[in-house]
Amino acid sequence: MRPIQPDTPDLSIIIVSTNEAHWLDACLSTVFEHAGSASLDVVVVDNASTDGTPELVESRFPQARVVASANRGFAHGNNRGLETSTARYVLFLN
Repeated sequence: MRPIQPDTPDLSIIIVSTNEAHWLDACLSTVFEHAGSASLDVVVVDNASTDGTPELVESRFPQARVVASANRGFAHGNNRGLETSTARYVLFLN
C-alpha cells in the first residue's frame, strides 16, 4: 500500500472511451457539477478514437486528463487509467 500524500485527490474517476465523444460532454459535465467538495482526478482513457475525443476533453474539460491507449479492450483501458491514478479511491465509470 502506498502512502497517501497531503495533496492526493479524493477520487479518481476513470472513463474508457472508444469513439464516444457524443456521450462525454454530458457525462463529464455531470461529474464536475456533482463533485461537491471532493477533489477529483478525472481520467478519460482514449482507446484510439477517431471522433475527436481527446480534443473535446482537452478543450471543454481542461480539469480532466486524457490517457492515450491502444484499443486492446475495455479492461485494458481501465488498467491503463488505474496505472496513472494516485487518488485515495477509484471509480470506474462506464
